[in-house]
Amino acid sequence: MSGALYIFNPENDLSVANGGENYMPPPRARIIAEDLAFLPVWYAESGDDVIVPSERYIDWMHSEVTPKSWTS
Repeated sequence: MSGALYIFNPENDLSVANGGENYMPPPRARIIAEDLAFLPVWYAESGDDVIVPSERYIDWMHSEVTPKSWTS
């Protein structure tokens, strides 16, 4: 059995609320999303994957959580 995959994506709720075909989240929403992207690590279990938007979070990762990044 493989582990869970976690991604923190609050911009999705803003996009759904917008209701249009094209959506670009406001700068503040993008900043909040990047700053809180590491949040799933706190409830991920051993063997789970957490996708983060930047390599800067990888140093903080626990050894039992496999880091993934948008840039890899």
